[in-house]
Amino acid sequence: MQPLPNTFCPAKWDEISFNFSYDYVYSCCKAMPVKYKDGDYNLILEQQKENLLNGIQDSSCNFCWNVENQNLPSKRQELIKIFDVTKFNSYKTKNIRPNLIELYLGNECNFQCTYCNPKYSSQWELDVKRQPYKIYTDKHFYDLDVKNQNVDTKIIDVVSKLDANARLCILGGEPLINKLFWKVLDKTVTEDFALTTNLSCKLRDLVKLKEKSTKFKRIFVNVSLDSTGSNAEFTRYGMNFDLFERNLNYLLDNAPENMSININSLMTSVTVHDLDNFFNFVKGKKLKYEQLTCRMFTCVHPRIQSFETLPDMYRLGLLEKIQEMKNYPYFIGLDMVESYLISAKFNKTLYQEFKHFLHEYSTRKKIKIPICLN
Repeated sequence: MQPLPNTFCPAKWDEISFNFSYDYVYSCCKAMPVKYKDGDYNLILEQQKENLLNGIQDSSCNFCWNVENQNLPSKRQELIKIFDVTKFNSYKTKNIRPNLIELYLGNECNFQCTYCNPKYSSQWELDVKRQPYKIYTDKHFYDLDVKNQNVDTKIIDVVSKLDANARLCILGGEPLINKLFWKVLDKTVTEDFALTTNLSCKLRDLVKLKEKSTKFKRIFVNVSLDSTGSNAEFTRYGMNFDLFERNLNYLLDNAPENMSININSLMTSVTVHDLDNFFNFVKGKKLKYEQLTCRMFTCVHPRIQSFETLPDMYRLGLLEKIQEMKNYPYFIGLDMVESYLISAKFNKTLYQEFKHFLHEYSTRKKIKIPICLN
């Protein structure tokens, strides 16, 4: 059996993401977006694939290379662990079609999360247009690009041509407040459908989602939640935590058999302070709703909200809590969170930028910072 190139990653073949608002395409959720407005995006992606097959660390995958350079587990390494090496030869051809297609419907959103940016939040876009932040959340997306108009046609065209056995994943902004979302559900013939939502919508939208879910063999609802109470309402500005919990309870109470519900949680240097309350919240829901799972992620970018801005005094207690959480197998991804907590070194310069950003953000929003800043 031919050994895999040490730069190979199946996600470059198996996944593709489109953001037609900005003519972006990329091969997985960690890859850098590539603009393709005046060319065929396949030509760009094929060159990236060639690089990975020939031992070249393509720059589009810098997220994983940087993670691995810090001796931390990357998404690429996790995928290699479960990759069927007997299928590798087919990856050297051009016959592999993506089995996961992600579509960003647009940046229409009712939240302004601290770690997000204008490309994916209309609330961020409005805020930055009024006045730029002195220290922004993510240097990759500081500038406000001009959005394309009439992207609906492109999205519907892609959806209508998908294979039935592919999985279509819809992201935003917030899909459930985007009118295009329901058109996509009606047009797609895929058996598997997924969406990522902040779940802060009107109840009628959840009722409608349940009704339309019957056309799918499997439907996956990824609910974004990183912390609870005032911490959640700060980091995910625009959230009413009580409304969120009511909607989550409705979804869990009324989910059809083909619907899986997962909480996606991003641990930042703000949200991780609420880890104990978050653990108890998810644990309480799991006791009542067997189908619930929780997948934990770690913030790497923006760096000012990574564990590089988490003071050392908090780490031991958090590591002890993670060890406790490992006793509950429905929390997925804790090993990676633990690795980052241990390996990410406190950076005083970034911490000063982090404090400056939080103060400016909280002043604009007239909301109290939920953590103690040294």
